[in-house]
Amino acid sequence: MSDASPERPRSRFFFRIRVSILLAILAGLILYAWADARSRAARNDWSRTLDVAIVLVKAGPIDDDVEAALRARATALGDQLDGQMRRYRQGSSPFAFEIFALDAPGLHPPAPPDDGSILQTIRYTWELRRFTSALDDRAGIGDRRFDSRIYLLATAGEDARRKTVEGLSQDGGRVGLVEVELDGSMVDFALFVVAHELFHTLGAPDTYDATGNPKVPEGLADPDRIPLYPQDASELMARHRAVSENRSVPPESLDELRVGHATARSIGWLP
Repeated sequence: MSDASPERPRSRFFFRIRVSILLAILAGLILYAWADARSRAARNDWSRTLDVAIVLVKAGPIDDDVEAALRARATALGDQLDGQMRRYRQGSSPFAFEIFALDAPGLHPPAPPDDGSILQTIRYTWELRRFTSALDDRAGIGDRRFDSRIYLLATAGEDARRKTVEGLSQDGGRVGLVEVELDGSMVDFALFVVAHELFHTLGAPDTYDATGNPKVPEGLADPDRIPLYPQDASELMARHRAVSENRSVPPESLDELRVGHATARSIGWLP
């Protein structure tokens, strides 16, 4: 018994050290999460221009002229969103876009969870963070801090009749993903979806229904139009332009982009 007693105080001492370290790490994580949450929420007061990175990930062969068109039309996207904001409030331009590009043949993002279980969601969040961090390093973003980052994973569209655009983003977060079969005809629509996912990161919900058609009235660019259909523009969070009560089509140009009242309110452009 006399040999065992000196070990107990020592064991308790090291146990306390380990607990103290873990508590310090936990406190640091909580403090970081709190600061990040405040920073994300502050985006919606629009007291400054938000810095947005568009990372073009060339997962397939993309022509140089298509990349050049994407860069040029990103400027047009910024101008269009600036005009939309001024329908509701004044201030500095809402967004400053910066485009980065990298070659990543055959790259695929992590698959989102099949269900909403906590474990699958945590795992997907971790895999997505690793995926985007690796892309940031390759694109030369490094430690630069953007208000939102939208990753445009582009492959060449082989069939003009079947080109697709799919998007996924963190609601109220900082990261969005867009997968697109990209050629010259798809540049504007790809950037339209980039803006759609960007607005998700700012808290805007979708304004289309389960069938993919715009909701009435929030998914209509002009809900007071007479006659109501066809609409002449596309509400951003509806993604499509309603041409009848049960039919909608993708926008053909960024000139069709509109931010409706419900979307403007959800991101803080309206009280």
